[in-house]
Amino acid sequence: MKWKFALVLSPVIALLFAPLLFSMEGKPDTSYADTLKVINCQADAGSTVLIPIWLVNSFPVAGFEFRIVFNDSILTPIGCSRGSRIDYFANFVPTSGENWYRIWGTASGLSEHNPPLSPGSDTLAFISFLVDSNAQKGSYPIKFEADPDHSPPIYNALTDTLYQMIYPVCVTGTLKVEKSGIEDYSFPELPRVFHLAQNYPNPFNPTTIINYQLSIINSPIYITLKIYNVAGQLVKTLVDKKQETGEYSVSWDGRDSFGERVSCGVYFYRLVAGDFVATKKMILLR
Repeated sequence: MKWKFALVLSPVIALLFAPLLFSMEGKPDTSYADTLKVINCQADAGSTVLIPIWLVNSFPVAGFEFRIVFNDSILTPIGCSRGSRIDYFANFVPTSGENWYRIWGTASGLSEHNPPLSPGSDTLAFISFLVDSNAQKGSYPIKFEADPDHSPPIYNALTDTLYQMIYPVCVTGTLKVEKSGIEDYSFPELPRVFHLAQNYPNPFNPTTIINYQLSIINSPIYITLKIYNVAGQLVKTLVDKKQETGEYSVSWDGRDSFGERVSCGVYFYRLVAGDFVATKKMILLR
């Protein structure tokens, strides 16, 4: 009899104590795996870098909002793009301040054309920064930071299909500056060999960076950098022109020459510079 009474009473107790779980100030339970994370990256002074924002969600997400802060004497935001998981989201709105970047998005209407984001893990957004040319070597944190005093308030939160706010665990990332722009004033030694580096990140979704180096020999030289699928078919030409000796960086957003997203799988990128030919493999995930 006692246990029957307990079963009847337990829902009542849950209702009575539910308001204690979520106060107006909001410190909900984050013991589950829902996570927003800034992915660690590296770059050189004077270069651009693409910072991925990673999301792990255990429930359907109808909307999100986050705000990151960074060292504005080192980093200048220059743009952002949505991850492939939220291609269909009706809203994707970035705003930026002196040392912060905020993005929010919603799957408007939750129709078949705008469904909530299914449980999973992938890149939610990419934010591009310009690294100051005078930046010194070192590690610089990029972290999530809410601003409840902003009008309207800004939170690092997810929204479920009942439009309730869920607060995920937020993980700080680090940008490591490898080459300082002020370590010396000597003229850099021009490269004497050609080199095609491995793309990063790899595997990637949806954007990756390809670095290559052109030798001082026969400079300027006509080069091509092209992407092929496993059948040997040309997917896209990234570079097709003459270039001077030096180091170069180019990005690929996972689209073909017609602007259409390509399917996941293995792709090859090939650099041709005079007699120098190099090919490397990369993997696109969806």
